[in-house]
Amino acid sequence: MNSPAYTQFDFIILDSNSETPLYIQLVNEFIKAIQLGQLKNGTKLPGTRKLTDIFKLNRNTIVKSFEELAAQGWIEIKPNKGTFIIDQSYQKNPKINARTDINILNKASFDFEKSILLELPSENNTCLYRLNDGVPEFQLTELKLTGKYYSSVLKRKNSSQKIVSNEINFFLKQITNYLNITRNLAIDSSNLLITRNKEIALQIITKTLVKADDYIAVNELSHYKSNMIFQENKAKIIPIEGDKYGLKTDALRSICQTKKIRALYISPNCNYPTTIALSNQRKLEIKQLAKEFGFVIIETDQDFDIYYSNRPTMPLFTNNYDGNIIYTCAFGDELPPGFRLNFVIGPTDFISECKKQKVIYESLDDPLMMQTIGEMIAEGELFKTLKKHRKIYREKRDYFCNILIQSFGNEIKIQIPKNGLAVWIEWQIPINLFQLKKDAEKLNLFLPQSILYQTRDKIGMRIGFANWNEEEMHQIVKIIQQCIYTQILKS
Repeated sequence: MNSPAYTQFDFIILDSNSETPLYIQLVNEFIKAIQLGQLKNGTKLPGTRKLTDIFKLNRNTIVKSFEELAAQGWIEIKPNKGTFIIDQSYQKNPKINARTDINILNKASFDFEKSILLELPSENNTCLYRLNDGVPEFQLTELKLTGKYYSSVLKRKNSSQKIVSNEINFFLKQITNYLNITRNLAIDSSNLLITRNKEIALQIITKTLVKADDYIAVNELSHYKSNMIFQENKAKIIPIEGDKYGLKTDALRSICQTKKIRALYISPNCNYPTTIALSNQRKLEIKQLAKEFGFVIIETDQDFDIYYSNRPTMPLFTNNYDGNIIYTCAFGDELPPGFRLNFVIGPTDFISECKKQKVIYESLDDPLMMQTIGEMIAEGELFKTLKKHRKIYREKRDYFCNILIQSFGNEIKIQIPKNGLAVWIEWQIPINLFQLKKDAEKLNLFLPQSILYQTRDKIGMRIGFANWNEEEMHQIVKIIQQCIYTQILKS
């Protein structure tokens, strides 16, 4: 008995003006027709030439849609016999009843070491507004642009084999050129280690460079995660005093005269959390101290691409003539999360050793992702995107800073950042930041503990501004203002 065949497809609707490719539209329409029972199991479809006449499409479009439908398991293409609809009933998920007799395992039957250093209180919340320390605006993520390039890479015949056989040389050439041009460096791929994020990058650097009981100098106000990475690797942290110009080099010299410093961890162009940029004089003094006392400079530059002057500030590594600087920076914050990277740049022998450590922490690199990024750099897409984003972020920064100044006046000192997506606020009135955190949460504003800095001498907050529109900025400042004045009245 012959299978039923269709010669009319009135239920297939295509839109030639849609941004969705016609072959994808055709795939979606066929799937819908199968799910609705308009195309039944075993139905033999007309040949691609006949469908070309029915849909008034190029035959290659029909062939491509059939290949996709076959790959997804909706049709079966039998040589010399035809194309048939496949029974989908076996794919229907059976109903699963949730178990009610589960005993949750709360306690292990074995001993293990618990970290006191990494102990943090749970900060789950349902507040309408949640502050951060300066992350990119997710709505600016270039999903469509990145998808276009990634799709182009996937469509090429044998693309993955070609990329792997070339050992990702194209990507490495493009990314080293990009780093050399933007940061005025002189490196090749032997100076470069690629990781997925800054935490893994710093962990690899620390494992390679630092031994137990080594001294690591950091700013007195510094990043929680970096400090924890150093301490988890048994290093001893020494805070270095700072002022309104950043880390004080005379304080660093005094420490170096009494202790053997293994490394200085610093962000000279946009200190975390204060966003202060060191003067050229202090940068020069730090490099002289590193040479004099033999310590390594670990330079982190996560905000390099987001600058608000006419040109970016070059890193210390630009003139690394003594070979004692390790440079780490972020890349691709404007891209989807899976395409964001972090780089470690240093002398070839040190990077070679770091690559041994990387094998432990990360799997092999993704050649398709790297090819996509390489092509976006080669076509100038990243330069254009960053230029557009910097304009948007500059406007947000200026608006937010103006609201803060108008709302609090002399009650705050504000550090208007030259780089990055966060503002540093230092309170000039005696307030309790942790009480502020509790009061703000009652008004639907969540302040993560990681953005609050309260010491004997400083009361500061690092607030990201990239994610908020103007109305939200006003509401956030209004809540903080209300909580501050309530606290003052009670004191």
